[in-house]
Amino acid sequence: MEETRKDMAQIISDYLTYKIPECKELGKLHGIDKEIIDQKYEYFCENITDEIINIFKNEQKKLFEPNFESYNFYSVFVFSFFIYIIRFTAEYKDKKPNIVPYNLLISALQKYKDIVHLMENKQYESATILFRALYENLVILYFINYNDCSDTFSDFSFYKLFKKMPKNIRKEQEFGEIDKKLSFIENKYPEKDLNSNYGWARKKINKDSNIKIYFTDLLDKVIENNVNIKYIYEESSNLIHSTSSILIDSHFVPLLENNLKYYIEYLGIPIITRCFYDFFCDNYYTDANIFLRICELCMLRYNININIR
Repeated sequence: MEETRKDMAQIISDYLTYKIPECKELGKLHGIDKEIIDQKYEYFCENITDEIINIFKNEQKKLFEPNFESYNFYSVFVFSFFIYIIRFTAEYKDKKPNIVPYNLLISALQKYKDIVHLMENKQYESATILFRALYENLVILYFINYNDCSDTFSDFSFYKLFKKMPKNIRKEQEFGEIDKKLSFIENKYPEKDLNSNYGWARKKINKDSNIKIYFTDLLDKVIENNVNIKYIYEESSNLIHSTSSILIDSHFVPLLENNLKYYIEYLGIPIITRCFYDFFCDNYYTDANIFLRICELCMLRYNININIR
């Protein structure tokens, strides 16, 4: 029987599983000489970077277009590190993640992967619209990572999902738990906030109760000097409306492709990287920092800067 072929992210994850422990041993091998440890650490990360890229280029069976190889590599690398932490890091079993940022992170990674797939198939309009969803996903995740409001966000999400359920159905026995939780949420939060997209963030934004919370309020709270980032949001949001359908004309395809590349490299990859690091940093400080350094080196090989600009 032919052996089932492993996914590329799994292959790289297996490599990380036996290489990263070697990196963690550097301090023991070289005592307290920080300069030597730093040199060895950098050399180690550079070697891992070269190896990971070689594995990716040699093992993957699909030949990517050069325009999209870097984006595909990034997706594989982040998923591989995610697998490494949750499957092969012993401490993970005792440190269950907060489900809200966990789900937001998974959703963001999947959206990014789908965007790249759409770009490969020249579906640039759909990719841009999905990028708008990724953008909002990432800013909310970024905000929650730095502000203790995941429980409030969870309550608001639950309310949004079930608020349209008719009262008579809510009272039926099989929906008792849903009705109980909805009643709790409706009594806990102001109706105005519950029916606002970002009312869940009010306590962290510190606006008066009569002032509406906007998405840009969240963005201003987590990213400074964000004029270009706001412009990306506005530009990608415009494509949601049917009045922009002219852009699917072939004359505009190069414009859409170039815009998407800019969005991904300027905002998508840097913020996904930061959110991934922030999510794992508290419980897996060493692993998170190894991830960040290797990611930085890998993407520099593709001429992409992962720092938020």
